[in-house]
Amino acid sequence: VPSGSSDSTINQTAANPASRDLLARVTQSDSSSIVNQMATGQTATQLNAFIDQQSGSTSTVNQTASGAQSGHLDARVTQRNGATATINQTAAGQASNNQDAIVNQNGASTVNISQRFDNDGSNTFSATVRQTGSGNLANVTQRDEGFGIVGNADANLTADVNQNGTGNTTDLVQENKSAFADIDQTGDGNTVDAFQGTAGQNLVVLQTGDGNTSNSSQTGLNNSADVFQAGNGATSTINQTGRNDLAFVDQLVGSDGSRSLITQTGAGGPRSENRAEVIQSGLSNMSEITQDGFNSTAELNQSGAGNESNITQTGTVDGFGNLADVTQSGSNNESNITQNGSLNSATVTQSSNNNLSNITQTGNGGSVTVTQGF
Repeated sequence: VPSGSSDSTINQTAANPASRDLLARVTQSDSSSIVNQMATGQTATQLNAFIDQQSGSTSTVNQTASGAQSGHLDARVTQRNGATATINQTAAGQASNNQDAIVNQNGASTVNISQRFDNDGSNTFSATVRQTGSGNLANVTQRDEGFGIVGNADANLTADVNQNGTGNTTDLVQENKSAFADIDQTGDGNTVDAFQGTAGQNLVVLQTGDGNTSNSSQTGLNNSADVFQAGNGATSTINQTGRNDLAFVDQLVGSDGSRSLITQTGAGGPRSENRAEVIQSGLSNMSEITQDGFNSTAELNQSGAGNESNITQTGTVDGFGNLADVTQSGSNNESNITQNGSLNSATVTQSSNNNLSNITQTGNGGSVTVTQGF
């Protein structure tokens, strides 16, 4: 149902005996929409596209279902006051099933969603984006690459992005199976750049200030990253390539200009199970945690301004990791911890200003405690 100065192009094709229920419904005002749907396959069933647009909006939806067990492709776009949405969905695998892409926008923003699964075992895929404000950009790509430790045998992939404000950007890529991402940004000029591959990755990002950046890359198996940034101009970077690794970053109100870098690479085998936790609530703090062995834990809390912490742990024996605990509550403090081997423990507490602590342990079973301040 086009109205105003709108343009609309709809092409629908169902070629096989089991194909059915192609439906496209478009309501427009001074907009342009292109919908192409094709269902060719033994049991291709439903392809639905619902689009509701008002002035200045553009929407493109392409859906393809081909191959045995191909199923429900469903794309819904609702836009107001000038927005752009592009959705591409393809299900061509032997057991491909559901794909859902839902976009809601308010203002002049852009959404690009691409979902493609053509390997055996593909199942349920969903990408949901809600944007309020203007100048926001969300790019969500979910695809099957069949690479790495685990190939084929996909399951559920879910992406949920919510951006409220001006000039926020999300770039999310999820490959292979059983990934989960929940991204929420409120404010102006925030950025999320995330990649999740192989299997079992989980990502949660919440940014409520202005000009914050969250970068993350997770491969391996069953890793999780949780990022919360409420200051302005803070940056979090998380890289995890092991198995069952956990990373938590909280940069709170007042952590303007702070930076956190967590790298956990694991050491192969059935698991690595490293854990890193960073809490920063002061101005311009910097933390760097690198853990590349087994079962190490790093906990860091910096509440002053201009503090710096560097932690490097290896953990050479499966099941016996290292422990580092750093608390800095003053300003311009510096802590450097390097531990190799296994079962080493280092605890640093610095509560005044301009303190310096360096700890280096090599071997197994070392223990060091440093307390400075007044």
